Amino acid sequence: MNLRKRSSQTLIATVGLVLLLVLTPLVGASEAPTLWTDKADYAPGETVTIFGAGFAPGPITLTVTRPDGEVNNIPDVLADEYGAFTATYPLNGIEGTYLAIATDSEGQTAQTTFTDGTKVGSVSVGTQSPSPVTAGNSATYTVTVNRGTSGGSSGAFTADLSVTTTLPSGATASFSPNPVSFTPSENSKNATLTISTSGTTPAGTHGFTVRATKSDAAGDWAEGTGTLNVQAACTAPSITAHPSSATKVVGQSVTFSVTASGTGPLSYQWRKNGSTISGATSSDYTIASVVVGDAGSYDVVVSNGCGTVTSNAATLTVNKADQSISVTTHAPANAVYNTTFNVAATAISGLPVSFSSSGVCSNVGATFTMTSGTGTCTVHYNQAGNDNYNPAPEVTEDVTAVKADTTTTITSDQPDPSLLGQSYTVAWTVTVNPPSSGTPTGTVTVNDGNGNSCSALVAAGSCSLASTTVGTKTLTATYSGDSNFNGSQDIEAHEVHYVFLGFFPPIDMYPVVNTVKGGSTVPVKWRLLDANGGYITDVGVVTSGYPKMLSIDCNDILGLPSDGVETTATGGTSLRYDFTSMQFIYNWQTPKKPGTCWRLDVKFIDDVTKIAYFKLK
Repeated sequence: MNLRKRSSQTLIATVGLVLLLVLTPLVGASEAPTLWTDKADYAPGETVTIFGAGFAPGPITLTVTRPDGEVNNIPDVLADEYGAFTATYPLNGIEGTYLAIATDSEGQTAQTTFTDGTKVGSVSVGTQSPSPVTAGNSATYTVTVNRGTSGGSSGAFTADLSVTTTLPSGATASFSPNPVSFTPSENSKNATLTISTSGTTPAGTHGFTVRATKSDAAGDWAEGTGTLNVQAACTAPSITAHPSSATKVVGQSVTFSVTASGTGPLSYQWRKNGSTISGATSSDYTIASVVVGDAGSYDVVVSNGCGTVTSNAATLTVNKADQSISVTTHAPANAVYNTTFNVAATAISGLPVSFSSSGVCSNVGATFTMTSGTGTCTVHYNQAGNDNYNPAPEVTEDVTAVKADTTTTITSDQPDPSLLGQSYTVAWTVTVNPPSSGTPTGTVTVNDGNGNSCSALVAAGSCSLASTTVGTKTLTATYSGDSNFNGSQDIEAHEVHYVFLGFFPPIDMYPVVNTVKGGSTVPVKWRLLDANGGYITDVGVVTSGYPKMLSIDCNDILGLPSDGVETTATGGTSLRYDFTSMQFIYNWQTPKKPGTCWRLDVKFIDDVTKIAYFKLK
């Protein structure tokens, strides 16, 4: 607590006119008025003397504005015939800057300022050390004296320190230094208060007051209070129950305890291997979660104001803790060649889990890549342990390798159509289906569905075959697959035709219209060859029901060129193959319908139809 008391000051006697004339030069009425005080700064309770000169003789209006804003009028102020006056103003304890303004009857004005402030601002008394103090010993305090904060508190000064209250029996006080000296730039000063007790000083709590008084102004002072705690003469501590040794596993809690007697308060300081443990200052010392590094010898030093004692040492043995691994993201049951998967796991120790691989996979950290489409990949989870934890049992997970799917595509089959027995080339691509990737190996086989086939490596991209029968062939390209990729196939239609030669004379082929007498027999002749020039002799290559004659509208062939049939045969015959001429021969006996038009269709089993037009005369 800071206390302030200001003693009243004797009012300064009013200085007479003669003194004013001595202090102040004579001035004419025409000179500018001036106003001043006998001092610039005052102690609390002093009286300010205000002087004026150069005013018009007669009444003067004199006001003083206090630091709190209140304006005080000083009554009955008169300037003499020389324009001078003297007035007094008693200070009322309000610290700060005051403003005095004087105005004469002619409106002339002057002003001045002065301050009312203490040098000694406040006093504080620090905590007692030791607390309590045992009777017969000494206690110390730090006493801080602060400079005042008002306008008049600046400048150098000294302050005397004293204890103004009665201390308990047998107690005396001294300060060092005393007095304390302030330079103009210092705002606070410290001194050490020592209170010495005797064996007769009573135990208990005793309050006291410290005063700091400005050395040359008894009214400028401040006070602070403190407390003296005294305990009776004490008994040195002794230990009645020593701490016990313990064996723990990493992560468990351990508590060491001591029981001691002696005059209180007792203080405790636990030690490990003889070194002080920071913060371990109670009768119990607990390690909430032990680690191997906590193992060692523990004791406690118990002390009070009159002695110390050290307990027996207790041994702490710490064993490593077991740990296990928990897989939080499992490996899949199976995975496709050249794809990746991720795993995750934690150890109950909080230590990081390491990952490794064996079998048909590789890994970088927790990311695993399948290196084959067959076999088994094994994911290994391990935690090697450290100073506090034993290695965790390894965890493994097996992943079955799966071949990647592929897509086989026939990209071309040329020439299409091909001729019977002619070689044609079938091209393909074999691609890997996402999400896998890679380059398939092995072979692709192409067959035409009639026993004709070719094969080549995937990378070749094509092979050639020749079909031995005519018609629409269903080409099947089959990729065989390999150890990493599944097989696949694609199909594509392909046409195989005969080499047709004909129609031979006397018949002309479309677009020529053959003209012949109705009722006559027309010999229709042609040859079929394979791609190598071999003759096709089997009449079964002509589709059943053919050759076929169809009646048509003559307008449909109007405008086409025409040519007469020069040679005719006798009688109609069925289709036959003539091995002498190496030709197919069909004798068509035309109907006796002059002026009608007909179309001859010859369709082969390769689905090719050859036609000829006729007009009967």
